[in-house]
Amino acid sequence: MDDMLAGLRLARAVGNSRAMSSWRNDEVFPGAAVHDGGQLQRSGSVGTYFHPVGTCKMGTDPAAVVDLELRVHGVECLRIVDASVMPSLPAANTNATVRAIAERAVAIITGDEHVPAEPVIGAAA
Repeated sequence: MDDMLAGLRLARAVGNSRAMSSWRNDEVFPGAAVHDGGQLQRSGSVGTYFHPVGTCKMGTDPAAVVDLELRVHGVECLRIVDASVMPSLPAANTNATVRAIAERAVAIITGDEHVPAEPVIGAAA
């Protein structure tokens, strides 16, 4: 949260700089009068990305939930194919990364190690 507040303050400083004056209007949200960290948090202007990832560690160590083929350790016929197997939040929206994980899961399950060079956008599931 401290990093997000620092980022918001930096963005405000850039927006309020002299170089930006010809493009700048009044701050709409949360408003120029809101400066206190607690107020900024309560305003909803800073918060989590709401795309949790990494809740089901992949690997071979005792803390791992799934193996390298997305199979849940200790449970037959169950794989996890979603954002929970990502080790960290990607720089882009999680949707594209989840699609890539799903494509890889299909290749693993079907035994088709050929992964398409281009994603199949809009394909029926």
